[in-house]
Amino acid sequence: MQEGLEQALTAAEKALSISPQSAEALLIKANYNETHCNIAEAGRLYKTAIAADPADPTAHHWYAILLAAAGHTTTALEHVETAKSLDPLISAVHGIEAEIYKALGDYTQAEKSQRASSSLGAFGGSLYRLGVVYLLAGETEKGKALIEKGWPGEDPEQTLERELFLQALDNPEKENLFEQQIGKSDGSFSYETLDNMSYIALLGSDYMFEYLSEADCVAVIDASVWYETFREQRKTPEFFEMMERAGMVEYWREYGWPDDCASLDPTLAECDS
Repeated sequence: MQEGLEQALTAAEKALSISPQSAEALLIKANYNETHCNIAEAGRLYKTAIAADPADPTAHHWYAILLAAAGHTTTALEHVETAKSLDPLISAVHGIEAEIYKALGDYTQAEKSQRASSSLGAFGGSLYRLGVVYLLAGETEKGKALIEKGWPGEDPEQTLERELFLQALDNPEKENLFEQQIGKSDGSFSYETLDNMSYIALLGSDYMFEYLSEADCVAVIDASVWYETFREQRKTPEFFEMMERAGMVEYWREYGWPDDCASLDPTLAECDS
C-alpha cells in the first residue's frame, strides 16, 4: 500500500508542476499527508482543492473525513452535506454522514444516513454498521443482532474479532480475550484497524492507547474516538498524547480545538466538556 501511495504522490506532484490548481492532484497529496500524520498540511491542501473545484464532491467528502476525525464535527457535517448535494448516490458519503451524526449523538439522523449508505451498496448492503448506531443509542439487543450478522466478504479474522467484541460487550471480564486477539496496531491505515478502534471505543476501553502504543504515526484516527461511549477516555493525558502522534494536536493549534474540547492554554486542551 505504501508503494502505491508513493507512486500516487509522485504523479500528483508532476501534475501540480504543470497545473498548480489541479483539484485531483491536490486531493492525492492531501490524502498522502493525512496517512503520514501531517494533518495540518492535509487540511490546507483539502481547502485548496475545494477552492480550486467547489463542485467536486470528493473534495468535500474527504475533507469531511479529516474534520470528523479531528473532532470538528459541525464543520464536517457542512462539507458532507455539500458532497451529498453534489452527488447523492455515493454510498461512502452517506456513511461518513452517519459517522458524524454518531459523534454528535444524533442517532435518529445517524440511522437514516446509515440506511441510505447500505441501500446504495455499502458493505454489500449489510446493515452491520446500523448495529453500531443502535448500540450508541442504548438499543443494545437490536444493535447486537445486526452486528452478529457481519457483512459479505468478511474474512475469518474479522469474524473472530467481531464475535469476541460482542462477547466483551456482554461480559467485560472477556475484554482481555478480545484484546489478545487484536494485539497491537502499527498505526497505519486499514479497515480492520478502524473496525477494531470502533469496537474499543464502543467498549469505552482504555485499551485504545495500548493498541496504538507502538505507532509513531497514528494514521487511523476516525470519528469513533468522539463517540459518547469514549468520553471518559478523552479526559486523559493518554488521549491527548495519542492525538499528538496522529498529528491532530498540531492541526488543532492551527485550526482550533475540537467541538468537544476546551482550552484556556493555547498549547493544551481538555476534552471533557
